[in-house]
Amino acid sequence: MTRSNTWLNDDGLKVPFGTSDGIQAEAGGIHTKGSNKELRLDIDFSNLPATGAAVQGDNNMIPAGAVIISSEYQGAITFSDAVEVGTMTAAGVVSDKDGLHTTAALAADTFYTGAGAEVGTVAGEDLYVTVEPTGSAPTAGAGELVVTYRI
Repeated sequence: MTRSNTWLNDDGLKVPFGTSDGIQAEAGGIHTKGSNKELRLDIDFSNLPATGAAVQGDNNMIPAGAVIISSEYQGAITFSDAVEVGTMTAAGVVSDKDGLHTTAALAADTFYTGAGAEVGTVAGEDLYVTVEPTGSAPTAGAGELVVTYRI
Protein backbone atom coordinates (compact mmCIF):
# COMPACT_ATOMS: atom_id res chain seq x y z
CA MET A 1 0.00 0.00 0.00
CA THR A 2 1.13 3.53 -0.62
CA ARG A 3 0.91 6.63 1.54
CA SER A 4 -1.83 7.92 -0.74
CA ASN A 5 -4.16 5.30 0.71
CA THR A 6 -6.20 6.92 3.46
CA TRP A 7 -9.31 6.50 5.51
CA LEU A 8 -11.39 8.89 7.59
CA ASN A 9 -11.83 8.01 11.23
CA ASP A 10 -15.06 8.70 13.14
CA ASP A 11 -14.18 12.33 13.90
CA GLY A 12 -13.31 13.14 10.27
CA LEU A 13 -9.52 12.97 10.60
CA LYS A 14 -7.81 11.81 7.41
CA VAL A 15 -5.34 9.04 8.33
CA PRO A 16 -2.73 7.92 5.74
CA PHE A 17 -1.17 4.45 5.91
CA GLY A 18 1.44 2.48 4.04
CA THR A 19 4.78 3.68 2.69
CA SER A 20 5.32 7.15 1.24
CA ASP A 21 4.99 7.69 -2.50
CA GLY A 22 8.09 8.81 -4.39
CA ILE A 23 6.10 11.55 -6.15
CA GLN A 24 3.14 13.27 -4.55
CA ALA A 25 0.95 15.95 -6.06
CA GLU A 26 0.68 17.75 -2.72
CA ALA A 27 3.36 20.20 -1.68
CA GLY A 28 5.16 19.62 1.60
CA GLY A 29 6.19 22.42 3.94
CA ILE A 30 9.58 22.22 5.64
CA HIS A 31 10.92 24.45 8.41
CA THR A 32 14.37 25.83 7.68
CA LYS A 33 16.40 28.58 9.38
CA GLY A 34 14.47 30.79 11.78
CA SER A 35 11.29 32.09 10.21
CA ASN A 36 12.26 30.99 6.67
CA LYS A 37 10.25 28.08 5.32
CA GLU A 38 10.41 26.02 2.16
CA LEU A 39 7.52 24.70 0.13
CA ARG A 40 8.67 21.67 -1.90
CA LEU A 41 6.67 20.23 -4.75
CA ASP A 42 7.47 17.32 -7.07
CA ILE A 43 6.19 18.38 -10.49
CA ASP A 44 5.20 15.80 -13.09
CA PHE A 45 3.65 16.53 -16.50
CA SER A 46 0.84 14.04 -15.87
CA ASN A 47 -0.39 15.77 -12.72
CA LEU A 48 0.32 19.51 -12.95
CA PRO A 49 -1.22 21.71 -10.25
CA ALA A 50 -3.43 23.96 -12.40
CA THR A 51 -5.87 26.81 -11.84
CA GLY A 52 -9.61 26.60 -12.24
CA ALA A 53 -10.56 24.24 -9.43
CA ALA A 54 -10.67 24.89 -5.69
CA VAL A 55 -7.59 23.66 -3.84
CA GLN A 56 -7.99 20.47 -1.82
CA GLY A 57 -7.08 20.59 1.88
CA ASP A 58 -3.94 18.46 1.42
CA ASN A 59 -1.94 21.14 -0.37
CA ASN A 60 0.32 23.43 1.62
CA MET A 61 0.34 27.10 0.84
CA ILE A 62 2.39 30.24 0.96
CA PRO A 63 0.48 32.06 3.73
CA ALA A 64 -0.87 35.59 3.43
CA GLY A 65 1.70 38.11 4.64
CA ALA A 66 4.70 35.90 3.76
CA VAL A 67 7.59 37.37 1.76
CA ILE A 68 8.42 35.12 -1.20
CA ILE A 69 12.22 35.03 -1.04
CA SER A 70 13.00 32.72 -3.95
CA SER A 71 11.76 30.01 -6.27
CA GLU A 72 14.09 27.32 -7.58
CA TYR A 73 13.42 24.47 -9.98
CA GLN A 74 15.65 21.43 -10.60
CA GLY A 75 14.74 19.58 -13.80
CA ALA A 76 14.74 15.78 -13.85
CA ILE A 77 13.00 15.16 -17.21
CA THR A 78 12.79 17.83 -19.92
CA PHE A 79 9.30 19.26 -20.47
CA SER A 80 8.12 18.61 -24.02
CA ASP A 81 6.27 21.95 -24.10
CA ALA A 82 6.74 25.27 -22.31
CA VAL A 83 5.10 25.86 -18.93
CA GLU A 84 4.68 28.77 -16.53
CA VAL A 85 5.01 28.44 -12.76
CA GLY A 86 2.88 30.82 -10.74
CA THR A 87 0.30 30.99 -7.99
CA MET A 88 -3.45 30.81 -7.46
CA THR A 89 -5.89 31.40 -4.62
CA ALA A 90 -7.65 28.65 -2.65
CA ALA A 91 -10.64 29.07 -4.99
CA GLY A 92 -8.42 28.21 -7.99
CA VAL A 93 -8.32 31.78 -9.32
CA VAL A 94 -5.03 32.88 -10.93
CA SER A 95 -2.98 35.22 -8.76
CA ASP A 96 -0.03 35.47 -11.18
CA LYS A 97 0.27 32.77 -13.85
CA ASP A 98 4.04 33.18 -14.20
CA GLY A 99 4.74 34.83 -10.86
CA LEU A 100 7.49 32.38 -9.89
CA HIS A 101 9.01 31.22 -13.20
CA THR A 102 8.28 32.74 -16.59
CA THR A 103 7.58 30.67 -19.71
CA ALA A 104 10.16 27.93 -20.35
CA ALA A 105 10.47 24.36 -21.61
CA LEU A 106 12.16 23.31 -18.36
CA ALA A 107 15.11 21.04 -19.15
CA ALA A 108 16.50 17.97 -17.41
CA ASP A 109 19.66 18.39 -15.30
CA THR A 110 19.15 22.15 -15.28
CA PHE A 111 18.71 24.44 -12.27
CA TYR A 112 16.41 27.46 -12.67
CA THR A 113 16.14 30.47 -10.37
CA GLY A 114 12.72 32.05 -10.60
CA ALA A 115 12.52 35.65 -11.73
CA GLY A 116 8.74 36.07 -11.83
CA ALA A 117 6.98 39.16 -10.51
CA GLU A 118 5.95 37.53 -7.20
CA VAL A 119 9.52 36.71 -6.14
CA GLY A 120 10.54 39.37 -3.61
CA THR A 121 6.96 40.44 -2.83
CA VAL A 122 4.53 39.90 0.04
CA ALA A 123 1.66 37.45 -0.51
CA GLY A 124 -1.59 39.39 -0.21
CA GLU A 125 -3.55 36.20 0.46
CA ASP A 126 -2.90 32.48 0.87
CA LEU A 127 -1.27 31.29 -2.37
CA TYR A 128 -0.91 27.85 -3.94
CA VAL A 129 1.55 26.84 -6.68
CA THR A 130 0.26 26.36 -10.22
CA VAL A 131 2.10 24.99 -13.27
CA GLU A 132 0.33 25.58 -16.57
CA PRO A 133 1.27 24.96 -20.20
CA THR A 134 1.61 28.06 -22.36
CA GLY A 135 0.34 26.20 -25.44
CA SER A 136 0.02 22.45 -25.89
CA ALA A 137 -0.10 20.25 -22.81
CA PRO A 138 3.28 18.61 -22.19
CA THR A 139 3.64 14.87 -22.79
CA ALA A 140 6.86 14.62 -20.75
CA GLY A 141 8.55 16.56 -17.96
CA ALA A 142 9.32 16.37 -14.26
CA GLY A 143 11.37 18.07 -11.57
CA GLU A 144 11.35 19.57 -8.09
CA LEU A 145 10.21 23.09 -7.21
CA VAL A 146 11.32 24.76 -3.97
CA VAL A 147 9.76 28.08 -2.93
CA THR A 148 11.41 29.79 0.04
CA TYR A 149 9.37 32.30 2.02
CA ARG A 150 9.54 34.16 5.34
CA ILE A 151 6.61 34.69 7.66
